Amino acid sequence: MSNNALAKDTKSFTEFLKKRMPSIQRVAASHMRPDRLYRIVLANVSRTPALLNCTQESIFRAVMQAAELGLEPGSAVGEGYLVPYKDQCQFIPGYRGLISLAFRSGHVRSVKANVVYQGDDFEYEEGLEPKLRHKPAFDKERKVAEITFAYCVVMLESGGVIYDVMTRGEIDAIRQRSRAGNSGPWVTDYAEMAKKTVTRRCLKYAPMSVEMSKALALDHAADSGEVIDAEFESLDMPEDEIAPTKTEKVTGKIPDAPEGEAESQGALV
Repeated sequence: MSNNALAKDTKSFTEFLKKRMPSIQRVAASHMRPDRLYRIVLANVSRTPALLNCTQESIFRAVMQAAELGLEPGSAVGEGYLVPYKDQCQFIPGYRGLISLAFRSGHVRSVKANVVYQGDDFEYEEGLEPKLRHKPAFDKERKVAEITFAYCVVMLESGGVIYDVMTRGEIDAIRQRSRAGNSGPWVTDYAEMAKKTVTRRCLKYAPMSVEMSKALALDHAADSGEVIDAEFESLDMPEDEIAPTKTEKVTGKIPDAPEGEAESQGALV
């Protein structure tokens, strides 16, 4: 795509998004700032030209899903990402997004995920006396060593503890089923993707909010190629009938996007 064509398409999308922001505001979680969300989305499109190959409606749908979950799509926080698949855009919750939703449920006290490298001291045992012990090697070779396991520990407000461990083989099996398994963060940030994979599975055993259920459905859809709209009732409603969520309607002025503005984006999807 030429620079002129890119600028033209970006301008067209900017106008489209500005017209749709009132609908997005009506479903967004109360803690989300509409001006920040607007800028983040435009920065995503400017930074990822492949998104301009997606239909504007699919980008709008993805932003609506992110706003309804209360997760920023593509900011440096790493809560979620707008990912292009041919002519369709999908919102995919990130590792930190899943953790944020877990805390918001009110049932979770802490979530900790980590990876185990060759050379680490790691013990894992199931049964009547379960055990999970990890002592990292912390030597200079650790970062280039092969990852052998990933695990997640969830501590509940009730005092209970939920944990899960995945082998490298289990993680790679999920990677192979993913449409993005040979590109993006699976290639550049394997350790973080491994942590996200085990966290997603572990959180399925924790008390789950409606928002977490929707986020996990989106994450599964991204791997399987499905399009999840049914989980998000607001997407079936006419624009003038979209009601505020239980977290209340957000308010704020939507400014014009300054030229060249961009926010940094992590790579964890």
